[in-house]
Amino acid sequence: TTFCFINDTQGYYNSHVKDFSKHAEMQTPFYILDYTLGTILILCTVLGVIGNSLACVFFCSKSRRDLVTYLYIVINVTDVVCSFTHLPVTISLLRCRRPGLFNIYLFCALWETVFCIIQKFSIYLVLLLSITRTIAIVKPFYKIKSRVVMGSLLVYLVFLTILPILQYCVTSLRGE
Repeated sequence: TTFCFINDTQGYYNSHVKDFSKHAEMQTPFYILDYTLGTILILCTVLGVIGNSLACVFFCSKSRRDLVTYLYIVINVTDVVCSFTHLPVTISLLRCRRPGLFNIYLFCALWETVFCIIQKFSIYLVLLLSITRTIAIVKPFYKIKSRVVMGSLLVYLVFLTILPILQYCVTSLRGE
């Protein structure tokens, strides 16, 4: 186990955190790029939260609630959550890669799980939206059942949530 002492409130890094002790005060050789990326991530987070929140309010205020409206609402909420998941990385980049919350192993595991679930769920939402729009164009009189589409969303979300739990159980049984 390698520990790295820095001038931080926590003092030592846990073993799962990469050691940058070669660099004074954790200054990575890419600190200018880190600040640039951190600033871009802050802008993306602010714009993403504001834009998707406004879009969500718009779609929720629509009097006609069809499948596409529900899909757009779910996409907006997913994008807001995705925007917020970038904040710990942004904070770490702006603090010269000091791990902050990433020094806590449980936070690392949960953050990775949520980040992966949100990415895959967002891709699935775009897939569903594309499929439903294609069906509406190719067969304009075909009625797409909202229950089936929304049910598939729920099943996929449960699958994405159970998968990391199963992976954790398997690796803990193997002793890794």
